[in-house]
Amino acid sequence: MISSADLAGRALIMTTTNGTPAALAAGEAAVLLCASFVNAAATVGYLRAVGIDTVDYIASGGPDADEDHACADYLAELLTDPAADPGPYLARVSASSARAVLDRRVAAGDTGVHPDDVSYCLRANSVPIALVAAPAAESVMLVGQRIAG
Repeated sequence: MISSADLAGRALIMTTTNGTPAALAAGEAAVLLCASFVNAAATVGYLRAVGIDTVDYIASGGPDADEDHACADYLAELLTDPAADPGPYLARVSASSARAVLDRRVAAGDTGVHPDDVSYCLRANSVPIALVAAPAAESVMLVGQRIAG
């Protein structure tokens, strides 16, 4: 699993079905952050640190991707209430059609889905790093900013 791999000093490429194209499309935004449940508190901490209190959310999975909308809704609440409970939002993800699809793929032995993928994604606020997108020669580069909890 990537979370336990020693990646120090290595060049990495991360691909996503929807997240990468969405980040590229939004690359000229004044501030662009890539967030998930695992780094939600760090993302909001970064926004507070730079004095941003109004944001727009891009749920890159589209209008039917409730898991993305649940995360955006949690981020919005967290921005107004630092003690916001992620529980109701995580429950939406657990009940989402995307979760069901991943569970079926794991059960079918699909090696393209790690069995712990969803449980890892549901570890709210476990990564203290905000992913700040920075323009880089016709592309977007993510820079991790460690945020004190």
